[in-house]
Amino acid sequence: MCIRDRSIGNISRQDIVRRYQSIQQGIAKRALQPEKANPRGLADAQKAMRYLSAVLNSYANDTYLGQPLLPDGNPVLVLKDKKARKKLQERKRFLESEERRDLFAELSRVRLPGYTGKLKPAQADFVLLLMVTGLRLDEARLLKWENITDSTIPSPIPKTEKTTPCQSLRQCNLYLIETRMIVPMCFLAR
Repeated sequence: MCIRDRSIGNISRQDIVRRYQSIQQGIAKRALQPEKANPRGLADAQKAMRYLSAVLNSYANDTYLGQPLLPDGNPVLVLKDKKARKKLQERKRFLESEERRDLFAELSRVRLPGYTGKLKPAQADFVLLLMVTGLRLDEARLLKWENITDSTIPSPIPKTEKTTPCQSLRQCNLYLIETRMIVPMCFLAR
């Protein structure tokens, strides 16, 4: 179903329900990660509908040639009326402090001679960067050397709209030194 070629006044409530379901099912089919707290695709479908609803709300009181652009109101509200949008469950589990220590210890062993595990040093460095800085996966993946000053990682990092807490690289390095996990950050894009 394609609603992008129609005027906003011609988008029906049934179109919205079908599109919501197709987004969720399409993402569920392509999912590579295991299902976590919520069914696959549910959060993405809800996010898409929130954006669409916000756009349509901006036209809710507008008229063209004396006719309302949205004669029946915002069609995305059908999801609320039918209770199709379920409340997303929060993440059920986080790493306990002992588990974090064990993970840090394992990541630090990767660079030792004789390490026979499956992790490569660059992978261990990447996970350490995520854990120490609080960066999201894409933010760290898109990080370039010019994004880093001598004291901080900028927030937000270019090419994303997400914001991150601005962590001091000096604090991160001190933490790694104190825990004897000094690793070069060789995975950053050039």
